[in-house]
Amino acid sequence: MLFALICTDKSDHLNLRMEVRPDHLKFLEGLGGALKAAGPFTDEKDSPIGSLVIIEADDRAVAEHIASADPYAKAGLFAFSRIDAATGRELLMVFNTATRTLRERIAIDPRTAQLVSLYGKCAPAPVAPGSYALSIGPLDYIICAALPAPRGESPP
Repeated sequence: MLFALICTDKSDHLNLRMEVRPDHLKFLEGLGGALKAAGPFTDEKDSPIGSLVIIEADDRAVAEHIASADPYAKAGLFAFSRIDAATGRELLMVFNTATRTLRERIAIDPRTAQLVSLYGKCAPAPVAPGSYALSIGPLDYIICAALPAPRGESPP
């Protein structure tokens, strides 16, 4: 199964990204055939602000292990990570690699109206269409899944 690791950097962490980049690139090389594609997200000034890594893994647990082993994640670069599996519904896998509680609002598919917890405690609904509030303890994570869309609507 393919997993897209969509990772957003914490604000003002470009120096950390550049410091850890050589280890991150070695890590990606070490994934071998499991790595399908990878690259940075950039802002309007072409500065990196996140990462996209597409991997092939047997299941969510393997994808989770790979995501948490990335040197960028270990260094605390990411504010959160979102993994969309090819299942027809939105899956959020949100890692807090910091030693303090993470409170964030993240963008989700605006069609997602309800989510269920697969691991940890997920809020049952977005705070507004396309906006999901979360709180995760230090060095913890959550996995949330969108409930299927009502009949006649496209799933997120």
